[in-house]
Amino acid sequence: MIRTVLAVVVAVGLLATASPAFADAQHQTTRTELETVAEQLDRIATGLATDSTASTEPSLAARTTVTIGLPSGFGSAPIEWARIGCRRDVVPALESDGRPGADCRLTFAYRLRGSTIDAHAIPDATLAPEVSAIEVTTAGTAIRLRYVRRGNTATVELAPLE
Repeated sequence: MIRTVLAVVVAVGLLATASPAFADAQHQTTRTELETVAEQLDRIATGLATDSTASTEPSLAARTTVTIGLPSGFGSAPIEWARIGCRRDVVPALESDGRPGADCRLTFAYRLRGSTIDAHAIPDATLAPEVSAIEVTTAGTAIRLRYVRRGNTATVELAPLE
């Protein structure tokens, strides 16, 4: 009987000691997976622009679709929100230039529960003019990328797939 009680006490003590390290590992793993989302979108946008010619007609533009999702489950930290948009719109607390009409710096931003906001730039793309921000979910969000020319500027535009 004493051995059983001691075994339980030792097990509980070890579990209590390991819990903070497990939570830190969850946060770090989740952050790494989310950084990969921004890198993946930038890589796809760069590839689309490299392999295609920009079109002034958006319906004829070179396009591709990618589905991205947030990590979830046992090894992931809880995510409060995640979105893709102009930095001034998705991370207003971090934006130094909130002037209307200022250039849109496309950003993938998210917040883990109980943590600060993390933001990662997607420099080789912009949002489609009709889109304010794209909410990313654990179920997966389908995003359309198309290579268009607006005025004298060729850019890869992101929009949610409808």
